[in-house]
Amino acid sequence: MILLADTAKKQSPIAMKDPLMKIFLLLFCLISVNAFAETKDGDAKINMIQPLTLIQTQVVDFGDIATDGAGTVYMSGTRYNPIINCSGFDSHSCPKQGTHGLFLISGKRKTSVSLSIVNNGILANENGAVLTFVPELSKTITALNWKGERKIKVGGTIDLDGNQDAGDYSTTNSGGVPFQISVVY
Repeated sequence: MILLADTAKKQSPIAMKDPLMKIFLLLFCLISVNAFAETKDGDAKINMIQPLTLIQTQVVDFGDIATDGAGTVYMSGTRYNPIINCSGFDSHSCPKQGTHGLFLISGKRKTSVSLSIVNNGILANENGAVLTFVPELSKTITALNWKGERKIKVGGTIDLDGNQDAGDYSTTNSGGVPFQISVVY
């Protein structure tokens, strides 16, 4: 058997056995190599949709009523015909039917919207007497149609204590405060 000298494994002048030296050489190589940088364009977009509008097209009207005590006058906002119910009175003349309030919502077509009551209304007469009107919406979530519209009915409740002055009570009289409805996408 012939022994050959191992000439393939020659040591470099820098001893590679030292781990710190290996790290130093690696960092030196990384620093001395030019880094490759690239710039790319980015895109962004926004779809500005039509702002919502809410227009009252018909006022809530309970009609004429006569009472001799405390009670409640109620008109459903959800019924097709705005039938008025009176309860709690000893005797009363309650109108059979009133007029719903109507609001027209306009916005982006085929989009859902949410509705809510922001505040109740205050109905005042010419003498300054007031009644609170608690509105009721026919819907709290609805979709706008293909034209971007939807009508919403409004009914509500008025509590009477039996001591109200005679006269026309309205949110438009001095001392009256309109009720408010909010609509959002």
